[in-house]
Amino acid sequence: MQFDIPLKTTDDFMSSIIQAHQEKIYSIFFTLPSAYMNDARVIYSKPTYDELLLALQKVPDKIKKYVTLNGRYNPPINYSAGNVRENARLMLDLHDQGQLHGIIFLDFFYIRRLIAIEPRIGELELVPSVNCFIDTIGKFHTMRRYLEDACGAFRTKKVIIDRGLNRDLQGLRRLCGQLKDFDSKLKIEVLVNEGCMLHCPFKVNHDIFISMSNDHNQQQIHRDTDCDDFNLNKLYGCQNSNLRNPANVFRSPFVRPEDIHHLEGLADILKVCGKTLPPNRMKMIFQAYLDRKYNGNLLDLLDATQILSKDVFIDNAKLPGDFFETVASCDKNCRACRKCETLFGRWIESFADLPRPSRPASRAKKQSTLDGRM
Repeated sequence: MQFDIPLKTTDDFMSSIIQAHQEKIYSIFFTLPSAYMNDARVIYSKPTYDELLLALQKVPDKIKKYVTLNGRYNPPINYSAGNVRENARLMLDLHDQGQLHGIIFLDFFYIRRLIAIEPRIGELELVPSVNCFIDTIGKFHTMRRYLEDACGAFRTKKVIIDRGLNRDLQGLRRLCGQLKDFDSKLKIEVLVNEGCMLHCPFKVNHDIFISMSNDHNQQQIHRDTDCDDFNLNKLYGCQNSNLRNPANVFRSPFVRPEDIHHLEGLADILKVCGKTLPPNRMKMIFQAYLDRKYNGNLLDLLDATQILSKDVFIDNAKLPGDFFETVASCDKNCRACRKCETLFGRWIESFADLPRPSRPASRAKKQSTLDGRM
């Protein structure tokens, strides 16, 4: 199995990870340096186009390169002809220089708009995001048909499987077999370290909030209020649920470094996410999966739940050898089972103070003024 990892543009990451382990890396992914394309992760900073190009030129030719246009929400201004044309120009410039092979996408409106304005976008691999939830052969063929209708051909070389199948080995084996029967050269990719809740009821809305938080036109409107993305999740969403019961983390369909042998013969590529994590954290995560072993806080390995690592410690090395077999064989009737709490919960140390809803000071002051007038 090879890996799909996020690009970090630092010299150290380029030399010690991407160049040093190029035989183990199938592809890298990165964010387009554009103000008019939202993302599936909160982007705190991103390189300029020139910095990105310089880094990509240092990536060995054998490693494929994908840009992520995988935000679930885009404001209307992002679809304007001028902004779409500029994004297409950036991508085609990279493509013409041999520095871009494809697009990981979620917004099919945007893909069709791109192709309508610049048909050459159809020359790229158009790869449905993991958030397209491809978990059946029917979903795969339907998405393939839509792409063929949009650009005349299906050029995608890999398919990213819904993380919900990570611990459903029977379902994963069935889908992988069907995909290989369709095209034996198609690469099958599995996301192993996201850490999002299993079948998360918040996910679609949370994805939208994340995309909105990356919208430079909206950032100043709702930042640091009780209704922004971060506070909604902290008070009511998955972060709150996991702080209240850290054993929920075990139910997430991640696959630990110690357990990836269960994916041998099924997955061709392991996607190790962490696009917004610092380079050193990403190096540690990648090395753990290379070594198939990690002695430390389990939460340090997981992307979506890494924010909990300052409040919760789960000793990964102490989890039993049959951890994967246990969580992969249950019926998900958690209230009746409680194994995550009783079998694995003994290795949880929690230091968290549970957050409580509160109004920002500025808003509370304004309200007290209004109350005084009544």
